[in-house]
Amino acid sequence: MPVHLRGALYFATRSPVWGGGRAFYDPGAAGHVLARAHLVSTGQFADIAAQEMYREPGEDLDLGEVLSKGRSVLGAGRYETLICPGSLDGRPVLTFTAPWRMDDVARTAPSAAYLRHLAEGLLEAGAWDVDTVTAYLATCPGTAGLWTERAIAELLEDRIERADGTNPADSTDSTDSTNVGPPQATWTQSAHPVGFVPHLRPLRTLEPRRRSWAGDGIEGDIDDGDSAG
Repeated sequence: MPVHLRGALYFATRSPVWGGGRAFYDPGAAGHVLARAHLVSTGQFADIAAQEMYREPGEDLDLGEVLSKGRSVLGAGRYETLICPGSLDGRPVLTFTAPWRMDDVARTAPSAAYLRHLAEGLLEAGAWDVDTVTAYLATCPGTAGLWTERAIAELLEDRIERADGTNPADSTDSTDSTNVGPPQATWTQSAHPVGFVPHLRPLRTLEPRRRSWAGDGIEGDIDDGDSAG
């Protein structure tokens, strides 16, 4: 289910797997985050979080603090801080991120493969078109000034071609230097989905011990407890 969250998506540290910056969520920063919500059980969320925390899955997480205070730091690791930015359809929205704030860490441009992974995940939600997704990702701290909307769109050419039967590359000047992403030398650090990339795809949990599976849905509005919107 596509959702909007208050806060900002930014890229920092460096992933040895993806070869560039990782995606993080700062719920206290100005702006909004495009994300995908998946309906999962408490146990499923715990297993996903454990894998991102490099822990052994199988043990439930204590969600008492994050559900009551909106934040719970389980460790100093980059995805060991649980965040509850609000609720959706009466269920808490949960995700995980780093313990630091966006301005406390150096920005790192994401790799082409990672950025494409995030973009395709958002497009699969069905709520945003290519122009919206590329404009959004091109302005995130860590990509801004390094990845243009056009460069990100080119990462999605195969997807666009499959969708409409045309080849966008036919009308693109391949010699234009603005079409390429940042050179490796400019990357300083990391990668994820919303998860949100996941993990920038926040996860909806059910009550403990109940099981449910993710399904398609329409765009949802997050209730963050602020009636002023």
